[in-house]
Amino acid sequence: MEKSRTTLDQWITLQAVVDYGGFAQAADVLHRTQSSISYTINKLEQTLGIEILSLEKRRAVLTTEGELLLTLSREVTEKALSLEKKGKKYQI
Repeated sequence: MEKSRTTLDQWITLQAVVDYGGFAQAADVLHRTQSSISYTINKLEQTLGIEILSLEKRRAVLTTEGELLLTLSREVTEKALSLEKKGKKYQI
């Protein structure tokens, strides 16, 4: 099995940046620093080798590739969180 080089946290961070309108807002919601959010997005882009967000007039805007990945990331994170929830039901 191939190991993932991206993390669930990176995808959740991307979603927060988009959903809340920027790095500072995502930082507030995720209880992290703005630089931590920026670092996480940069690492995600480096790992994938593409630009996901571009900055336009101090606002983060999804690239075409970013839009496609955002949709997939929402599906994956939803399934991962559902798996975690179901797994907790089996705790002893």
